Parts: sequence; C-alpha cells; structure tokens
Amino acid sequence: MKQGQTEPQGNTEAASLVLPRGAADLELGVGSQGGRLHTSQFSGPQPRVTEAAGMVIVRYPRSFRRTTGRVTLDPAVEWTIAARGPALRWKADLSGAALASIHIDGGAKRTHIVLPEPGKRVLLEISGGADRVTIVRPPTVAASLTIDGGASGLVFDHQQLGGIGGTVRLQSNPDETLAGSYDIRIGSGASRLNVTTTDLPETHPPGTNRRDDNPKGTTT
Repeated sequence: MKQGQTEPQGNTEAASLVLPRGAADLELGVGSQGGRLHTSQFSGPQPRVTEAAGMVIVRYPRSFRRTTGRVTLDPAVEWTIAARGPALRWKADLSGAALASIHIDGGAKRTHIVLPEPGKRVLLEISGGADRVTIVRPPTVAASLTIDGGASGLVFDHQQLGGIGGTVRLQSNPDETLAGSYDIRIGSGASRLNVTTTDLPETHPPGTNRRDDNPKGTTT
C-alpha cells in the first residue's frame, strides 16, 4: 500500500475532495493530519492525487484491476466532497468532519455513509440512483429526503416503507433547538435505501439479503 504525500494546509478554512471519475472500494475517514489537509493510501493501480489551493483531486486510473484505498480528511477544515462518477462500495465515516456538502453524480451502490452533526443545512445529493445505500446521521439531527423516480425497499428512520412510485418526499421530526439539518436528494430512483440515525438498531430494507453481494435490484 502506497501512501500519498500532502503539503501543509496553511490557513485553509474550507477544502474540496474531488473524484473526477468516481471511486470504488474507498474508505473515507476523519482525523488530525498534523497541519495537512489529508492523507491517502491505496493498494493496486494507483490514483493520481494532486492538491492545490484547498482542492484535493483523486483521479482513479482506467484499469481492470481493483484499486482499494483510504482517504483521511482534516477535521479542522470544512469539506465539500464531489464524486463526478459512481460511488461503489464506499465506507465513509465522516462523523468527526466539518461538512459543507456531498455530491455524487454517477449513482451510489453498496455504500455506507455516516454523517456528522452539522452547524447548518447540508445538502447530500446523489444523481444516477442509489442501490443498497445506508445514510446515518446523529439522532438529534433532522433530515428531509427527496427521491425522484420512485423507491423500492425504502427505510426512513426505522419505518419500512417498501415501494413508492413517483416523487418521494419525507421529513423527520425537526429539533427546533438545532441549527443544522440534512437535505438528502436522490435522482433516478432508489433501491433498498436506508436513511437512519445512530440511536436506532440496524434495519434492513424488505427483500435485502445481507449475504448478497450482487443484489438483483438496480436503478437506472
């Protein structure tokens, strides 16, 4: 496994993590980097990692071999995360991050995202559909969910809602004492999407087989 090198962050207060081709088998985490914006480690074909002016760009190579990796972000900086391609098999524990927004343009599949407590309304947007995706937020943080294109096997805050056609709009019970919340938007439909909080037991959407690594439900 090769480890990426970064430059000292200086006085950066906001930064972006950009994945121009999306990513597969990626772990995202948060931790002190000793004055640096991020660290990265990869096995297999190596992505090209560049950093300049508060922007970290991780460009995955075109290869038939699998790349696995981990990117750790500095918690002292507010992050925008933008994948301009699919998010496949992500494990993103962002519970200690300062988060501005998340944008995934190529759809998400078999991805697990743990969100931090926000200080404002934060957008999490997945275009291109979501298949077996879990989004976890702190229990006191409200969330709205909008799905264009319908949903099957949907779970929202421990409620198994099953299949819903058309545009789906759901809202959790807001905590009026908190300034932060999440605006979750899914385009092109969702299959086996679970939006939940850390204080609820794990709930699997109807029809989900925990051992099934190649689910039949897909979105387009």
